[in-house]
Amino acid sequence: CTAGGKALVWTLPWPEGAQLHPADLDPWFIEVCRRVRLKQTPEGIIACHSTSKAARIDAKLFKGVLGDPWAPVDLKDGKTLTLGPRSFTYKLMYELLIGGNWQRPLCARKAPCDTGDMLLLAEAFSRGNSKTEGYQARAIPVPGGIVERFGAPEMKALADALIEEIAQCDIALRNALALLAANGVYENVKKEHYALTNGPRHAFDRQADILFFPALWHRVQANEASNAALETARRAFKAQLAGLAGDEFERALQTIPCATIYRPRATARARRNFYGALWKNGFVLSPPPEQEEQTLEHL
Repeated sequence: CTAGGKALVWTLPWPEGAQLHPADLDPWFIEVCRRVRLKQTPEGIIACHSTSKAARIDAKLFKGVLGDPWAPVDLKDGKTLTLGPRSFTYKLMYELLIGGNWQRPLCARKAPCDTGDMLLLAEAFSRGNSKTEGYQARAIPVPGGIVERFGAPEMKALADALIEEIAQCDIALRNALALLAANGVYENVKKEHYALTNGPRHAFDRQADILFFPALWHRVQANEASNAALETARRAFKAQLAGLAGDEFERALQTIPCATIYRPRATARARRNFYGALWKNGFVLSPPPEQEEQTLEHL
């Protein structure tokens, strides 16, 4: 394990306080972060565990940038990705692959031998306040011909448009449901009313997350075909989003708290607010006909 430097770090002695310097390690070394040893005893193999006052690798100044072929590097701060309490959402994956603020790791770049479709796999442990919050993973199928476009201005512009369209639906959902929670009185909408919309908004965002990358690949391919194909792809995605947001809105009408005496009026105003915002942003989705609520709106 030492042909090109120390490589399998867990096979080496770990005296208390002793650290390994990156210059002494093989370029492809594999780190260990737990002080665990197996011992053979008359009763069988046992595991011994201990803490350490010093990290195994003396690499604090490098901020984790040690040539790991799987680790994205923040180009602004010069440090590798730490997932923290997050998961691999479409927004994070967009930043890592397309946004331009991260250097994609070697294993996420196209090699000369890569000629067909690819599967991009992101894996990491989510870390919170001095504890591990679980294993996170996401697999993204990538059609052949798409990988070399990561980071290209055209793909970034198309991805930005998708994110903006999702945000427009999210804002419409938030504002309309907050209005419902405020008993339909615009002037009374406060921070606590917006907080009540988090559940439906998170549910919508999870659905949008599933759609994001397939829609982006479709839009990239349509953009290369013709303006008409691009417009068709755009309309199809916006119709999907509007449908998902509409479903969450209608479900939330039954669960968002609102004074009973004001609920008919508040529901009418919330519907007008929600569907009006969608129409204003070019989402073609007709609200359900509610003649009684339209009458109540004028009371």
